[in-house]
Amino acid sequence: MEFEEARQLVEEKAKQLGWKEFTHPYRSSSLTWISLRLNNGNAIKHEWITVREVNGTPKAFAIQGAIGKVCENSPVLGDVESDERWLGSGPGRYQLFQGGYIIWDGLSNLAYPRIQANVQYRKGRNCDSYIAFIDLRGFTQWSGSESRNPHEIQEELEKLEHVCQRELSEKRNAHVFLKGTGDGLMIIWELEGYKGHKFGPVPSVQKNADAVLEVCASIVKGARQVLPSDLAIGCGVTYGIITQVFILGQWDYIGKEVNEASKLQQLAWDEVVVSPKFHEKLKIENLALANTGSPLAGRGIRYSPKDVLSIFGSII
Repeated sequence: MEFEEARQLVEEKAKQLGWKEFTHPYRSSSLTWISLRLNNGNAIKHEWITVREVNGTPKAFAIQGAIGKVCENSPVLGDVESDERWLGSGPGRYQLFQGGYIIWDGLSNLAYPRIQANVQYRKGRNCDSYIAFIDLRGFTQWSGSESRNPHEIQEELEKLEHVCQRELSEKRNAHVFLKGTGDGLMIIWELEGYKGHKFGPVPSVQKNADAVLEVCASIVKGARQVLPSDLAIGCGVTYGIITQVFILGQWDYIGKEVNEASKLQQLAWDEVVVSPKFHEKLKIENLALANTGSPLAGRGIRYSPKDVLSIFGSII
């Protein structure tokens, strides 16, 4: 790769980034060129464009802010493989490297990035999991009232999160995946406890459908106690193999079972509705608990939090 080729790639990338001033690229290694951004003729040390060969083809990458400051001291990450990317939810950026990625959540260059030096985070994989969707029923109409203000809406959502955080912590389920869905939450329990991601198994839910149902019933019960009377809490639960993906700098899960759990929660009103597949697994593990449920027109089995928690001796 020659200077003229590197210069052209730098100029194209600088135009995309809106840089007004920048240095000519200079060779930093046999395969890499660097160009720094300038401000009134002064170089900004931690914002640059690097041009390097990827599979024999020269490409330009932007490295800026806190990510740029850290990556030069983190050889374990290897070569850069992408521009900085928006996280998609609030301020911050992430960037992919050969050996992992960096997430920068901050508003300024003083924020310290999080380094994940593990390429497993970027590989899609299938996983045997329990999936739960929890939703505030009637919330759209309630929050859309002209008399409702944003502070009230936020307050009710915080109540739901507080209950979920408390129950998940108390049930020793620290390694679950928890994601907000606007007026609800998605919870994923992997049966192998994020196998291959440096986490151990999750004892309280590993192969235990009854423990998952207990946690979900506790969340429904706890939320019911703090929510307004014109709102209800619904929870749908299923079981199956889903796919973990990496997008916008974070994990997510997709698959038909994810969609199934979302649809089941639409049938629940201050209760938990589970899929037939989950129910079959529950019958093998805890027949007494499984028998407290009632069929729901062939679409699932509904459980009252009171009936579930009475099996476990919880105080109602």
